[in-house]
Amino acid sequence: MWVIRRNILSAWKKRWRRSCNPLKYMGFIFIYTVFLVVAAARAYDQVMANQNGPIIDMTRNGEFIEPPKPSLGTIFARIIAFGALLLVAAVAFWITLFIIPVLLVVGIGGYFFLRYQMKHGRFVVTTRRF
Repeated sequence: MWVIRRNILSAWKKRWRRSCNPLKYMGFIFIYTVFLVVAAARAYDQVMANQNGPIIDMTRNGEFIEPPKPSLGTIFARIIAFGALLLVAAVAFWITLFIIPVLLVVGIGGYFFLRYQMKHGRFVVTTRRF
């Protein structure tokens, strides 16, 4: 019985090894890679063909046109948004800075409490067997 099972397993391993031979798929992998490179090159060419380059606004006299200046309300809105983001980042930083030592102290206290419980036989570690 053992000899038959061993022969079946060895035949299955040989078949599996033969089917996973990477040299068998090298042609397909090469063609697929070439296809992907050509597709990426075509997409890049199409994107570049649709771009006209940077736009320089000039008058007929050869002077550059100034972009419109933002209004005072836009400037204040940007300053308020930046301040709010800075406030959120600062609060997150300080909360993290204060929580890490507290968690370390709680973890060390829990460790020693568990050791005390195990030493006095009040906490027993058991494993479930399925």
